[in-house]
Amino acid sequence: MMRLRYLPLVLLLSACSAHTLTTIKTDLVPFIPQGSRSGETNTPGTQYVPSQAGQAIQLNLGDALKVLEGARIKIRVKLENTSSVDNTVSVVARIAPVSDSSNIFDGGNNTDCQTNDCLLGQGSLTLPAGSNNAIEIDVPITPTANLSALALLKSGQFRIGLSLQVSGSLRYTLEQGQLTVQARLFQLLNR
Repeated sequence: MMRLRYLPLVLLLSACSAHTLTTIKTDLVPFIPQGSRSGETNTPGTQYVPSQAGQAIQLNLGDALKVLEGARIKIRVKLENTSSVDNTVSVVARIAPVSDSSNIFDGGNNTDCQTNDCLLGQGSLTLPAGSNNAIEIDVPITPTANLSALALLKSGQFRIGLSLQVSGSLRYTLEQGQLTVQARLFQLLNR
């Protein structure tokens, strides 16, 4: 009888090991001010979401950030061409340290995300007159892809933002901004 008493505990602990990868998903859209999540532009040019300074994000994941192994950022922007001609649209996602608070879109092709802003991903399409579509950006952040961005995520603080370059009238809505992080929490016991 004594053995059966500890069976649930044994089963629970056997499911967790040094190889267990814990996944935590965070919705980034609520961090963006509500008035900046959607909008309309009537002229060709660049629209920033939420602004050129981006949006500061604070991850409250505690010690899990120390054993972060990888992450993925997924962004989806819904587009509606409100003009009578085709509209060429490109969306650029950038990440930066919190200290880069004036313009996270001025770093060019910088690859050191810890000292300056850098490109996360981008997408573009041609939207026929009166039609709807979406641009999706899916960025893996691992030690072999975007290592500098991974180090920035491990700090727990960063800025993120989008720029939309359009050739005509357009309505846009930020539908998804999801950060998925993966960590081996069991490694915290070895520290």
